[in-house]
Parts: sequence; C-alpha cells; structure tokens
Amino acid sequence: MMRKLNFIFLLLIMAQAVLWGEVWEPFGLEGRWVKDLAINPRDTRIMYAIPGLEPWGKDLLKTTDGGKTWHSILGNIRTPSCIAIDPVNPKNVYVGGEKVVGRSKWGEITNGAVFKSKNGGEKWNEGKVLIPDPGVRVLQIVVHPADPEVLYLVRRRLNCGLHRSVDGGESWGMCSRQVNEVGGLFIEIDPRDPDVLYAWGTACWAFKLGKSDNGGGSFIELNLPGNPDVVDSLALAPSRPDTLYVKAIWYPWNTKDRKEKTHLFRSDDGGLTWEVLPDRPEFLERGNLKVNPKDPNLIYHQTHSGVSVSVDGGKSWQPLSKGLEGVRINKLIFDPRNPMILYACTNNGIYRTISSLDISPGRMKPTLWGYIRIQGALR
Repeated sequence: MMRKLNFIFLLLIMAQAVLWGEVWEPFGLEGRWVKDLAINPRDTRIMYAIPGLEPWGKDLLKTTDGGKTWHSILGNIRTPSCIAIDPVNPKNVYVGGEKVVGRSKWGEITNGAVFKSKNGGEKWNEGKVLIPDPGVRVLQIVVHPADPEVLYLVRRRLNCGLHRSVDGGESWGMCSRQVNEVGGLFIEIDPRDPDVLYAWGTACWAFKLGKSDNGGGSFIELNLPGNPDVVDSLALAPSRPDTLYVKAIWYPWNTKDRKEKTHLFRSDDGGLTWEVLPDRPEFLERGNLKVNPKDPNLIYHQTHSGVSVSVDGGKSWQPLSKGLEGVRINKLIFDPRNPMILYACTNNGIYRTISSLDISPGRMKPTLWGYIRIQGALR
C-alpha cells in the first residue's frame, strides 16, 4: 500500500513539473528596459519593441529574424508609448507617441498622436493629433480582430479619455464622456463584435467597471460583489468572450481591519453575475490578468515582481517566475500563433518561456496539481 501511495505521489510531482517546470530565458535586448512588444500574427519572427524607461520609450525597434538582431524604425515618432498590429494585414502597424507641432526657446513642442505605417514600419505617416494640447499622451491602442478598420485608443492628460476610429486610424472620434474623466483607464474588446467593449479605471471612484454595446457611445456600469473601490485589472477569454476575470481592490480606509484587500472575480455571462474566487497573497501587489487565447480556464497574473498561473479558472495558483528573479516585469505577451509561448517585457530585455502544457482537446486531464498528459510521457 505504501509503495502505491509513493508511486501516486511521484506521479503528482511529475505532473506538476509538466506545467510548473517551465523556465523563463533571455530572448533579446538584454540590459535594456522594454516597455512594449508586438508580434506579427502571420510571421512571428517579425516583432516590434519599445525600449526606454516608463512611461515613454526612447526608440522603436524591429526584428525580422526572431530577435537575433534589432534595428530602429523610429522615424518621425517621438517618445513611443504603445504598439498595435493589424491582425488581418500585419503590414499595418500603429504606434502611440508624440508629434512635433512647433518649437520654442526651450526646444520642441510635442503633442500626443497616433502614427500608422502601411509597410511594416519602413515609413510612418505624419501622425494624427487627438487633442491640440501638449499634455496629451497615448496609453493604449487596440485593433479589433474581426474588423481591423475599427480601433480604440486610450489617451491621458490629467485624466484619461477614449477615442474610436472606424476607418483604420484615418480619423478619430470621442467616445462617451462617462470615461473621459477616468484615471488609469484601460479597455478590453469582445473579439466577436467591434461594438462591444469593457472599460475600467484603476484610479477612479466615479467609474469602476463598465460595458458598452455601441462602440463606446455609452457604458452600463457592472457591479461587483462587495462594492470595491477600484478595478486593478480585467481579462476577457478570447475563446469564450462572455468569460471575464476581474481583480478588484478595497482601500484600507474601507476595510474593517484597515488593511488593503483584493479579490478575484469571474463572470461567465458578460458581467451580469459574478463568482468570487479564492483570495491569494500575491494579489495584493498591483498587476495584470491575461487569459490564454485557447483555454478560458488558463489564466496568468503578472506583477512587477513575478508571474503566477492557474489552470482551473482561478481556483488555485502556482508560481511561474523561474528565471525572472531580480527583474522588473512590465508586460506579458502571448505568441499569436502558439499561445503556450509567452514573452515578458522587463527592465533587462525580453524573456521567453515555452510551456510543455498541451491544451488540445482530449490530451489533458485535470488533477489536484493542475493538468497531466493523457497521451505522451504521462498516462
């Protein structure tokens, strides 16, 4: 009996290693702070990166050989801040940055603008200024996967605002005023419908979490259990877009023990109802949630100090930070052709991990520790 128990325990340890044994390894741009990374969905050897300290980059780099060599394609863009690639025609690349609009005795006068290239960054247009105010910055650009003519953009001055384009970035209109005075605004779009999007504010009590079904024209507030103070992160499951994960925060002055609290919530009906998931100590650090594009139950939580992963829809978590010790993690990016490959933008270049987890139907079996292979090394 004891030998059988020992054998079962060994299998569990081996199963854990299948998923949690992945190691992050340096991929490129070592020694440089990398703010953002975008990968060509048709040819993943082509990538774009923004190196430079937060919040704005100092250069815009491109590789065509999978990260072996990089060259600058900055052109007329000043301080790039974010990148987005057209998923249908990847030669269309969008970059948020600053445009030179004049000069003074102190130097250049710049304004937040959107730049577009139609040839993979070889040449950029003159840049579309959103609001004639030198304090405007572009924070996020999202191209809709089903209709790439539709783009959404988050910009910031003192507060944030949301803009929408329906002509591939040629012109931009303002979205609802509900989100135009929100601090720390972020968005997620429904991949099935370019008019459906979610918005949340990480530094605003007036607008915490909302859903729009008319392209940002108006938002319906989504109420979370316990009435948290702010939403720290939201992630939508691309393979099941009605499944949402939200991490919310209660500030110390609104808790009984005067300590900051966080909770993770899950919805399977587009935010109408919510399930409260088990709390985790690592959630106390501000971070971002990411859902694997092929598996709505495979979630990643990234903070500046580490990455954790759940294979059961947020009910249990394991660390996934081996190889990232001592670096500051800025962002996680899925490989668009193989979502089991992840990239991390850090203060010491780009890191990559390749998961051995096989999420294809019929090849994985849930266990106490995660998933084990049914076919292959473990049976």
